[in-house]
Amino acid sequence: MENTAVTIQAQEIAPYIQKFIRETEKDKHSVTACSSFDVVLKAVKDKFLVAELSFFTVVTNLVEPFLCEFQTEKPMVPFLYDELTSVAKTLMERVVKPEVFEGVSSLKKIDVS
Repeated sequence: MENTAVTIQAQEIAPYIQKFIRETEKDKHSVTACSSFDVVLKAVKDKFLVAELSFFTVVTNLVEPFLCEFQTEKPMVPFLYDELTSVAKTLMERVVKPEVFEGVSSLKKIDVS
């Protein structure tokens, strides 16, 4: 659940990590043979990294309140369907073309193909 803050911080430090990687690659002797470094190196070389982090931040901002609300000992099952439908619809509106939603009364009737 606390992914939003981590993602925002990753966006803030991404330029510094990219600079570190560029400087490290200049000196071939300082390149680390570590699997963690390889993961970071691969991520930094992804030209969509900032966009992916931004999208992930939007998704976590939407999902975290839902997770917090339903992570309780209270009987929340009666409210689960409406809230989950709302979250799913909001997420789908971000990636599915608007014309797909026209004339559709239920999410299960949406043709996602």
